[in-house]
Amino acid sequence: MAVEIFTALMEEAQREGCISGVKLAPTVPVITHLLFADDCILLAKAKEEELYQSILILNRYTDASGQKINLEKSGIVFGQQVPIQTRVNIEEIMGMQTWEIPWVTGTLGKIEEQSANVDAAYSRSTAEGATAIVIRDNFGRLLTEESMRIRAHSSLAAEAEAMRRALILATNLNMEQILIESDNLPLVQAVKSKTYIGEVESIIRDIFLLAESLSNCGFTWVPREGNKVADGVAKCSLAGQLEEN
Repeated sequence: MAVEIFTALMEEAQREGCISGVKLAPTVPVITHLLFADDCILLAKAKEEELYQSILILNRYTDASGQKINLEKSGIVFGQQVPIQTRVNIEEIMGMQTWEIPWVTGTLGKIEEQSANVDAAYSRSTAEGATAIVIRDNFGRLLTEESMRIRAHSSLAAEAEAMRRALILATNLNMEQILIESDNLPLVQAVKSKTYIGEVESIIRDIFLLAESLSNCGFTWVPREGNKVADGVAKCSLAGQLEEN
């Protein structure tokens, strides 16, 4: 009975234009979801309003059936044309990670998207800092890294410079798609919301200009434990334990 309610809710949402679904051919019905035993696939456009409608329906299904969605075993598959920042926003809304499925993109063995972990270390006593950028492909393989000693007036300035340096590196390497990952939440929030932080306004302006020059660029926050490599490289560089590259 609960499954029938779920199907009815999805069909109603599609009729009212709240969820688009997909059509495999012009003359066939729209498909909004597929059910396989205990699994379900939802089909929708990468729009926030459709996501919130899907969440509403899933919550109503949970209330009716007592079954809760296991987010750890759930994931999202995007079309190739969905921008990186849109993907990041959807992941945050849904609380799920992206699943990389080569047969969907048709790019097995081809690098489509890179992620750049950025971090910085800072010494207030010397007004010096060090930036670190670690770029990987979508399979997690290391592509390149960069570390650099800099002059900085604050830790935030050093973090912002690391983000700026990552975009310069991506531009120089002709990377078409790049996701910048930083553990500095205020900085990420400012960049994603297109706002400025006074002490690093000039750097953020550069970040906006560089991001606009790339065909597909996004920004996301990662916890410190997810940024350990870049953090370690920055600290070693500041301590003089690494050669700049």
